[in-house]
Amino acid sequence: MDELLDCLGSELSYFYQIFPKELFQEIAYQTTLYSMQTNPENLFAVKEEDIVSFVACVLYMSIVKLTSTRDYWSSSIGIAHVANIMPVNRFEKLKSIIHFADNNSADKDDKLFKICPLINKINEQLNSIPFEENLAVDEQIIPFKGRHLIKQYNPKKTRTNGGF
Repeated sequence: MDELLDCLGSELSYFYQIFPKELFQEIAYQTTLYSMQTNPENLFAVKEEDIVSFVACVLYMSIVKLTSTRDYWSSSIGIAHVANIMPVNRFEKLKSIIHFADNNSADKDDKLFKICPLINKINEQLNSIPFEENLAVDEQIIPFKGRHLIKQYNPKKTRTNGGF
């Protein structure tokens, strides 16, 4: 494992080992395709760089929390690390149309068909990374009160983190 980390060289190289550039190209293609299918007269063309920028913003927002997405671009609070990457309107448009699979050719019986290509590619990449023989695995259940077919209730799970 240490040899792999040494050969990768940087955090960005390690990130691209798990999320290869081809994945961003495919997401850009699927998002543009969805835009064409839903609103052909007002095509929203998406490039690989747009998806990389979008993911960078989302990752940063997951670390530095503000009450509203628009706060990252506001004149009073604004976070330059996010605001300088892309305009707020482009970010929100991408957030509303981002797609990972073609809705027209997807298996509607698969409850996760919209994100299956993303999950499969990330699993493929993770399986290509060598791992040590002794691993410790833990799980994290995220509190969710909404409705979804894959939501799972686990009454035996110990409640921590303030009662979640």
